[in-house]
Amino acid sequence: MKIIEPCNFITTQWAGGSTTQLWIWPPKSNVAERDFELRISMARVEQGGPFSDFSGYQRALLLLSGEGLKLEQRKVDDSHVCFLFSPNDPCWYFAGQDTVRAELLNGPVQDFNLIAAQEHTLNMVRFSLDAAQLFYSMNNVITTKKHSVKTVSCLYGLYLHQGELNAGQTVIKAGQLVLSLTPLDNLVGSALSSEGVYFACGLPYLIEI
Repeated sequence: MKIIEPCNFITTQWAGGSTTQLWIWPPKSNVAERDFELRISMARVEQGGPFSDFSGYQRALLLLSGEGLKLEQRKVDDSHVCFLFSPNDPCWYFAGQDTVRAELLNGPVQDFNLIAAQEHTLNMVRFSLDAAQLFYSMNNVITTKKHSVKTVSCLYGLYLHQGELNAGQTVIKAGQLVLSLTPLDNLVGSALSSEGVYFACGLPYLIEI
């Protein structure tokens, strides 16, 4: 298990607000060059506008805070949908080449993003734990999700948005990102209630963290 501190995150400004890169693989890759395999990030969206084009990638998105977004999505087959997306909704999965435009419902929102190469598998959920409640595992998510490429290894991750979690003698604090090559199923809520995001990415090759 590896804990990445917020001081190692990279925040940049963009037209609609700011984006914070928590982790990228491979380590020397660059999102602007589109030479990465997996990117974990958050964004603070302060005004509406189009999503960036990530053709060749798949995306997963959750809202951490705010009232929500009105999303307009046009897929490559030219089908078109409009819907409201709030922090109470489950993860939204979509293709990086889809044309998406977002409008704020009532003020800024903060979101959590996964962007991965198309041959990977992605799954992401929001969790909430009361004090001393045992964390659950997503161990079977990747193995039960149908995909055309065989999964060789799996990266599990957790971003703690609020509260604390105990992992043996280690305390995971709000704002930290946790990465592991095995399921994170030995965590227990501390005296504080905790909320965050748990995700798994199946990979067709071995990875080191």
